[in-house]
Amino acid sequence: MYVSKDDLNFDIFYQGDVVKDFPFFIFDNFSFVEKTDNNLYKKSENTKLEEESLILAKAKIGNIIILSQTCDIQQRENVIIAPIYPIKPFEDNGILTNGQSGLIKKRRIAYWFYMPKLEGVIEDSLVDFQTIIYIPTKFLNDFKNNKILTMSDWGRHHLGWGLSNYFGRPIEDKNK
Repeated sequence: MYVSKDDLNFDIFYQGDVVKDFPFFIFDNFSFVEKTDNNLYKKSENTKLEEESLILAKAKIGNIIILSQTCDIQQRENVIIAPIYPIKPFEDNGILTNGQSGLIKKRRIAYWFYMPKLEGVIEDSLVDFQTIIYIPTKFLNDFKNNKILTMSDWGRHHLGWGLSNYFGRPIEDKNK
């Protein structure tokens, strides 16, 4: 599923690369801010959306996966990423119940993509396709040294299949 640690290339990002300690922005609650005279920021009373507005949003620091294809990462201004979460806390908190972890590992839940444990690098984890976002490529490039994992060709094939399954939503065979 993954290439050897010795084969990690920190000069380029590939589809399926995992980056640690990355700020994944959460836009469930945010505030408008404005710059003060002394170059500080304060919460703005103005909540009117303008063409460009400054906002203060939360970010969760954690692992992300790059979903954009490798050629797009090199040529486009924006890339697509998604957060990666360890499965165990979902099990411990009762979010995953009734064998859902097994279904994730068998790739039977279309909005979660399973990433198997790689000792010392990543725990059994899931990629959440429901929270995909675009970020500027130049922002991602600031985190090249945080790359911890690159998928093998086989792994990228499965990632591509997972993405097409999520976005294509094939009709489920009820006879399985």
